[in-house]
Amino acid sequence: MPVGYILTGPDTLGWGHGVLVLLLAGLPKTSKQAMHLMRAEAPGPSISKLVPRLSTSAMILYGLYLFLSVLEFCFLFFGGMPLSDALVHTFDTAGTGGFSLYADSIPHSNSVYFEAVITVFMFLFGVNFNLYFFLVIREFTPVVRGSEFRACLGIAAGSILLVALNILPLYRGLSQAFCHASFQVVSVMTTTGYATADFGLWPTFSRMILFFLMVVVAMAGSTGGSVKVVRILVVFKALKLNIQKLAHPQKVEALTLGICRC
Repeated sequence: MPVGYILTGPDTLGWGHGVLVLLLAGLPKTSKQAMHLMRAEAPGPSISKLVPRLSTSAMILYGLYLFLSVLEFCFLFFGGMPLSDALVHTFDTAGTGGFSLYADSIPHSNSVYFEAVITVFMFLFGVNFNLYFFLVIREFTPVVRGSEFRACLGIAAGSILLVALNILPLYRGLSQAFCHASFQVVSVMTTTGYATADFGLWPTFSRMILFFLMVVVAMAGSTGGSVKVVRILVVFKALKLNIQKLAHPQKVEALTLGICRC
C-alpha cells in the first residue's frame, strides 16, 4: 500500500489580498465562480473559507488589513512623523511595496523609533492574516502550534542573530548591528524592499543569508511575495515520508501541517 499524503492544518488556509479578494467580495452570494477563482489563485497547498460565506471571509481579511494599517499610521504619526510621510510609509509597509518620498528612504527620518515601528509592521504584514482571525476569536492553538508560523519566526530570529554577529565589526556596538540586521532581514523576507544600510557592502555570509530570504521566507495569506514557507515545509515533509517508505513500504502516514491530523 502506498504512503498516503493528506495536506491538513490551519496554516494552509491563506490566500492573497488585493484585487482578488475585492473581486471575491463583490461576486454574487450564489456565484460558483468565486471558489474556483480562489482555488486557482491560492498561494497555499489547500484552500478554505474563514466563515461559510466567502464574501464575509473577504471582508474579515480586509478589516484586519485596515486595522493593522491604521495602527501603524498612529504609531508613526503620533511618534512625530509628518502626515504625508506616515501615510506613504504605512501604505507601502502594508502592501510590502517599499516606496518612500525620499531618495534615502527610511534613514531620511534619522529615527531609531520609526525604523523599529516599520520593522515590526513589516513582519506583521508578512504573517498569514488567518492567524489574526484566530486571535480575534480567541483560538490561540492554531497560532502557537502553526508549523508555518513557527518556521517563519524561527528563520527570522536565526537570520537576525547570525547577520548581527557577522556585521558587528562594521558598526558601533551590538545594538546598532542588531537594529540594521533586524530591519534588513525583515524587509527582505517580506519582499518589502526598504533598507537602512547598504547590505551590498556587508560580508558574503550576510549577503548569502539575505539572498536565501529573498526566495523562501513569506507566509501564505500575507502581503509578502516569494515562494511561501508552507511549500518548503511540504517538500521537506514529503521527502521525510518517502525516506521512511524505503524502510517501511507498507506504512501509511498522513502529511500534516499545523495541529490537524486526518
